[in-house]
Amino acid sequence: MSIKSIAYNSVSVANNQLGGAYSSKSARTRHGREFLDFCHFSGRSLTDIKHTKFDLLKDWVTSLKAANLNSGTINNKVASIRALCEQRGANLVSLGLTDTSGLGVEVRNRKGTKLPVTDEIFEAAVTLANSADELGFVHALRLERYLGLRGTEAMMSTSALKTYAKQAHLIVRSNLSPIHIIDGTKGGRPRDVAVIAQYAQQTFEAITEALDFALKNDGFLIVGKTGAGLRGARALYHRLAAKFGLTGVYAPHSLRYRYCIDKLLELNAAGVPRNEALAFASECLGHGASRTRFVSSVYGRSVTHILPKTTRKQNIQHVISELTELAGYTIDVVNEGLQQPRSTF
Repeated sequence: MSIKSIAYNSVSVANNQLGGAYSSKSARTRHGREFLDFCHFSGRSLTDIKHTKFDLLKDWVTSLKAANLNSGTINNKVASIRALCEQRGANLVSLGLTDTSGLGVEVRNRKGTKLPVTDEIFEAAVTLANSADELGFVHALRLERYLGLRGTEAMMSTSALKTYAKQAHLIVRSNLSPIHIIDGTKGGRPRDVAVIAQYAQQTFEAITEALDFALKNDGFLIVGKTGAGLRGARALYHRLAAKFGLTGVYAPHSLRYRYCIDKLLELNAAGVPRNEALAFASECLGHGASRTRFVSSVYGRSVTHILPKTTRKQNIQHVISELTELAGYTIDVVNEGLQQPRSTF
């Protein structure tokens, strides 16, 4: 077995021990092997990823910057190497790798690079796509706009469209049940998406029309030149997005921004406290309830400032009022504590 193969094996072992979503593990493997290849071709081969040195990693970062990679990509690659090294038993403190400050990596921009798409830009893209007879692309855009789906989720949703249609039909009839998203989710994690009430009819139509289209096209919304593969479909999807004006700050991901904004405004109008609204929107987007700061600074940053801040006591009172309505209990807040609930039955 060659030195490179032994080093590759150390990456595989560490990566399997770290676990995570398929995409995360795949990225760590790719980044680890890229780094080991750099070491090999620079004449400083490693037999194990844990033997990484500060100067070696810094030289790799310099080469990545010379290749015009953006700071976010470089940060991701470095984070993979640090995780792999630590898993293999390397002491990041002694190596000076507890952070990236000395490696020359720029601070990553966490403010978000998109803006919520406007109705005018969305409708213009839909009109152009319709006129070009790219109906599958139109259906994918509408699913993203009204359900906050990622592009991959929209393209892979056809097997679930029948279920979506049933759920959306209930919503149009005032039964506010969520849409359960399964196919194409990040890391394979399913989630429930709450439909925006004012767009319930449009959501139902987007789902049922996409279902009808998929039934007539072998179950697919978008098919690339090479056939019914996801890679080809994604390539075509991005080409069509650029062709019909969804680029830059209004690239397709801006449709998720718009969904988040609409949901936050709806929750605010219903009197839902700021933190609870952000947590709920985060869950709908598939980020989990704990990512409120991320949703606030990225997806919802254009409206977060108008959401009223609430105190901890106000949040508790809001939760109690909801519990009272759901369970039929009367609960009092006295001296910032809870009294024994009294049954109203």
